[in-house]
Amino acid sequence: MNKQTKAMQVAAEASKHSADIAAQGITISERNTQLDQRAWIGIVRVDTQGGEQSYDSFAFKNLSVAIHNSGKTPAIKLSGQCCMFINRLWTDPIPDYDTETQKMTEERRKQNEALVAKPPEIAARVKEFEQAVPSSTERAIHTGGVLAPGVTNNIGVAPSMKLGRRDGSGKPMTLYVLGKFTYNDIFAANPQHTTKFCLMHTVGNALTICPESNLMD
Repeated sequence: MNKQTKAMQVAAEASKHSADIAAQGITISERNTQLDQRAWIGIVRVDTQGGEQSYDSFAFKNLSVAIHNSGKTPAIKLSGQCCMFINRLWTDPIPDYDTETQKMTEERRKQNEALVAKPPEIAARVKEFEQAVPSSTERAIHTGGVLAPGVTNNIGVAPSMKLGRRDGSGKPMTLYVLGKFTYNDIFAANPQHTTKFCLMHTVGNALTICPESNLMD
């Protein structure tokens, strides 16, 4: 009886093991299918209209990026946040959108803590001013859109602007423009996807895509 019971247990374990392997194979197959079929949003072009460089500044009349869905299904709930403008020496690391956003959030937290020590009327005025001038990273440039597979869409990210190209000692600076797009694919169980972009200007009349700090997940 013990031998028979043991044999049944071995058979049951073997059957469960086979079922687990089969289920794992199905999951991997489904995942590979979704990776093959899902939407993928990337930046394929930067358009700088009216770009003009001088010794100490760079100006443009309009800045836009072309986003392309290289996947096989639509990207849905497509939204964008832009822009963060940063000047850095060429020897400094290329900035990242999320890292810079975290720094700004921490700075705001410290500023809010400092307000506690101020007289109530002054703290209220400072708070009112901050709320009236939202952070540039909070500006939505595109909200809730759909981008079909194989389609390219040109989206304006910044209007006419003039930005400095020198630091206080006259050293040349690299200008960076950072932003982010978020979207969902058609598979409900998948998390939201992110496309971060980094544009830069060193010389010339146009911005280009940075060699780093661009992300598609």
